[in-house]
Amino acid sequence: MKYSVILACFLLFFVVVPLHAQVINGDFSDGSTGWTASSGVDFSNGYAVMSIIYPDSYVSTTTTLSISQTVYANPGDTLSFDAIIYGSMKYATCINTYELYNTSTKGIVEKFVGCAQNESFGSTSWTHYTLTIPADFSIPEGVSMTNPFSSGYYSIRFIATLTISSYSGYDIDYFAVDNVQVTPEPSSVIMLIVFGACITAWNRRQRKSASF
Repeated sequence: MKYSVILACFLLFFVVVPLHAQVINGDFSDGSTGWTASSGVDFSNGYAVMSIIYPDSYVSTTTTLSISQTVYANPGDTLSFDAIIYGSMKYATCINTYELYNTSTKGIVEKFVGCAQNESFGSTSWTHYTLTIPADFSIPEGVSMTNPFSSGYYSIRFIATLTISSYSGYDIDYFAVDNVQVTPEPSSVIMLIVFGACITAWNRRQRKSASF
C-alpha cells in the first residue's frame, strides 16, 4: 500500500505537470552565457543593453540589435522581465519588441514599444513587464498574435530597431533587459504543491509504520 502512494505521486507529477525549462542566466550575471546576441549588445553592467545612437548626419539606414534564448514552455506560461525602454527621435523612427516565438508552429505573441519622428518615449527607470502565452485562440489586448499555440520550444526575443530614412538629428533608442524568467501556468504550480503534499503524506505514513 505504501508503495502505491508514492507511485501515484510520481505519476501525478510526470503525467499531469507539463515540462518546463528554466531560463539560463536570466539575470545576466554571467554575461551573454545562454543567450544569442547580435554584435553591439552590451553585457558589461550585469544586464543586457541594446543601445542605438545616431549623431547629426545625412544617413539612410536601419540598425537592429537583439538577444534571444530558446526554452520549453506551455500555453498559459508567462514571460517576465525588468527593462528600461526609452528614446528620443528627431528624424528617425524606432520600435522595441519583446516576444515569444514557437519554433514549431511559428506562433508569435509579442508587444511593441516605440515612437515616430519628433517624439520621445519611455522612462530611464526599471519597469517590470510580462507577456503570457495565450491558452486559447483569444488575442490579449495590446498583443499581436499569429497562428495557434501549443506546448513546445519558444524563442524569447528582445529586439531594438531604429530606422533613419534621410537625416539623423542625434536619435537615441535604448532597450535594457534584466531578470528574465518564464513562470509556469497556475495549474502547474498547483500540481507541484499537490505532489509535495503527497510526498509529505507518504513520509508521515512511513514514520507511523515504523513506530509499531
